[in-house]
Amino acid sequence: MVYSFPNFILPLLGGFLIDKIGVRKALIILSGLVASGTTICAFSGFLSGKPDFSSNSTYYIMLTGRFIFALGAESI
Repeated sequence: MVYSFPNFILPLLGGFLIDKIGVRKALIILSGLVASGTTICAFSGFLSGKPDFSSNSTYYIMLTGRFIFALGAESI
């Protein structure tokens, strides 16, 4: 659900972004979003083994990572 939520508006915004700043700059920004979202999602899996973090907090960190990933991936 979190991954598909940005599908409503992001392709339109991604098109405007690409037209405004150019293809190369837009791809760098969008690829950075994909990489950072993947890193956050993977880092939440690392945190799940730590005693200081509850499963609820790591779940929300993982959802945030997936959302950031989708921001970049859907426009690419």
